[in-house]
Amino acid sequence: MEVIAMNKDADTINQRVDQLFTRHSRTRYWITLVDDRYNHSFNFFFNILPQKQRHKSIPLHSLPSDDLERLELTVNAIHEHTKLTIEIRGFQGMRWPISGNVIQRKQRSDDA
Repeated sequence: MEVIAMNKDADTINQRVDQLFTRHSRTRYWITLVDDRYNHSFNFFFNILPQKQRHKSIPLHSLPSDDLERLELTVNAIHEHTKLTIEIRGFQGMRWPISGNVIQRKQRSDDA
């Protein structure tokens, strides 16, 4: 039953990314995943940076922060579908529960 919920999360995010990813030239696209420790959630954002224009960050979806395994499967499904870079913030010192890989290698200067 939980596998279906995980697929729904990834499907929701992938549908929203497909709508927003317009493939304009000279435009950078990526997804940001943030661990929001204050609201106890994992938040996904779609980022658009056209050349010589302002950066846009559009909220995509949120997951409860109590299930890293669900998050890992969701991130893998998103990456498999979109092939976009997924920037990860707020996960210093943590490992994915299934693969055992480090989630975020370097701490960013703007991470809390």
